[in-house]
Amino acid sequence: MTQKEMQKRLRRYAKKTAGCLPAGRRERMEALLIREEPVRTRGTLWDFICEQVGYLLRQCLFWQIIWFVLFCCLMKTAADILVMISVLPPLLVLLTVEEITKVYQRSMMEIEYATRYSLQHVVVVRMLVLCIVHFFILFLGIAGLHAGLDSGMGCLLIYGFTPMVLFASTLTGLMRYLQGQRLRVAGMAVYIMLVLAVIAGKSSKYGMYESDYFGIWCVVCAAGMLFGICQFVRLNRQLARFEQLPG
Repeated sequence: MTQKEMQKRLRRYAKKTAGCLPAGRRERMEALLIREEPVRTRGTLWDFICEQVGYLLRQCLFWQIIWFVLFCCLMKTAADILVMISVLPPLLVLLTVEEITKVYQRSMMEIEYATRYSLQHVVVVRMLVLCIVHFFILFLGIAGLHAGLDSGMGCLLIYGFTPMVLFASTLTGLMRYLQGQRLRVAGMAVYIMLVLAVIAGKSSKYGMYESDYFGIWCVVCAAGMLFGICQFVRLNRQLARFEQLPG
């Protein structure tokens, strides 16, 4: 029951019992309902988002820091920096995806049903929060390396974000069918295939980091974003059906 509904009910009770109460009691009761400042209650959308952000920071911050340190160290020692920029970003998604998918496992359903916000809201907010955090982590890492590299900032961002976008889109599609350990195994298999594809594409036979292929990178990145949006919408619809209790 909200505060407004409670005030309405108390006023109705006061009106019904007006004839049974001593003089002046009714005025005092109504005065108790009038507050100079509204009482702040929990459960607002902003509170919900802050709680999810706090939970994700506690659970994922360790892996994000480890990844960032690994990224910086490898960029200083790697012979082929462009390959490392492409293969490391998807690993950040793989390390943190479990904190999204665990909420819609069957063992967690009773807890989610007891909350004000639905399972659909929880998954969507966590995915958006991690997307934003991953974007800034990768952006800061690439920006820090830009000064010592010949490639432009735009090229480095495309080389780093395109594999991440493709992997995140594929993983979002897999989330519609797999959870838990099976999702981690499938995600690892997709990541290994992505790494092999990047390494093979770097060979002199394909030379995918040549300037002539940069336009193709941009097209693939845009296509991956569209594919990811489609998978996100489908997952969102499935979660809405998934949490409905049988009638």
